[in-house]
Amino acid sequence: MKSVEKKWKITVVAIVILYLIVLGQLVFIIKLHGHVAALEGSDHVFHEKLHSNKNTKELGTVDTDDYSQIIHELLKNLSDCQEKSFRNSDELRNLYTMLNNTVLQCQKTEEDIENIHKSVGDLTITLDDSKMKMEYIKSTISEKVDSIEAEIGQQYSYFQNASTEVTKVKQKYIILEEEMKKEVKTLNQITNDLKLRDWEHSATLKNLTLIQGPPGPKGEKGDTGIMGIPGIPGVRGLTGEKGEKGLKGSQGMTTRGLPGSKGERGQKGDKGEQGEKGETASSTQATTSKTTDAVVRLVGGRTPNEGRVEVFHLGQWGTVCDDHWDQKDGQVVCRMLGYSGASIVMLNQRFGSGTGRIWMDDVQCLGFERSITECKFLGWGITNCSHREDVGLQCTV
Repeated sequence: MKSVEKKWKITVVAIVILYLIVLGQLVFIIKLHGHVAALEGSDHVFHEKLHSNKNTKELGTVDTDDYSQIIHELLKNLSDCQEKSFRNSDELRNLYTMLNNTVLQCQKTEEDIENIHKSVGDLTITLDDSKMKMEYIKSTISEKVDSIEAEIGQQYSYFQNASTEVTKVKQKYIILEEEMKKEVKTLNQITNDLKLRDWEHSATLKNLTLIQGPPGPKGEKGDTGIMGIPGIPGVRGLTGEKGEKGLKGSQGMTTRGLPGSKGERGQKGDKGEQGEKGETASSTQATTSKTTDAVVRLVGGRTPNEGRVEVFHLGQWGTVCDDHWDQKDGQVVCRMLGYSGASIVMLNQRFGSGTGRIWMDDVQCLGFERSITECKFLGWGITNCSHREDVGLQCTV
């Protein structure tokens, strides 16, 4: 913009100088024409006087020569002035042409300046719009950053609260552990005191000599204790951060083929032959408990001592799920049926799928129960199994 304004100022100054030069030339030409007109008038007067005094004898030859020389000089000056006038006219034409070219250039420059001003105006509008958009984006980003910072602060407060709760639970656990140690120590002391008192009492009654004998043989391993109570569930962990959104998959083909023509209906088939007569049910007959209450049976086996285990409850038979089913559970069922024990425990519908209810699930017998109903299980009809998990059994004959 500064260079354009500078060129515009230089052009205006040049136009003013050209106008001044042309004006000076015009004034000079006007004056020159005045002088030429005056010389022509004096020459005309001189010729008249010369013609009127042509016959006068008083005029000498010397004066005639002087006048002739003066006239010759005047004519020479007149021709010089004409040549200068022609030269000045050519220069004036050239100057006029240059002036016209300069005026055209000035007009073109003015149009360029107007276009530049228009472009600058459009650019200013675009910059204003961009500035408004940038301010909007900046405000939006600031709001999102503030919301994210608030969410991070909330998550951090949740984490601090969870850490505080974990610390409190840990302190309570330490206190309980110390109390349990003290209780165990106290119980050990009481047990030792009781053992000592019983030994002293029996020794006094039997009048035995208090002589320490050799150590006895190592005793047999005791029975497995009853399963303890499940522990308290742990504190739930913090929720993990949300993963980034995956890229959108490309769209599949949407062009669907034309439906095929409907086929002709087939001919009716020949009637099949009659099947053979089935076997009697003596070999697959279910084995029922030999006890008076008859609550279990084996179904689907090749022999009476094997098959799918079914339990009778509320007037209908139902199956048993194989979750936690083991040899001890099979021994209890086989003893209920009058056998000595279980030889093979079979899972996953080995003897086919049952129908109706699944009465028992998660059965956990200790092996000495008289009936499967005395074993631990979820409850009658409470299960998450299907008939694909019906348990089977083969008892020892």
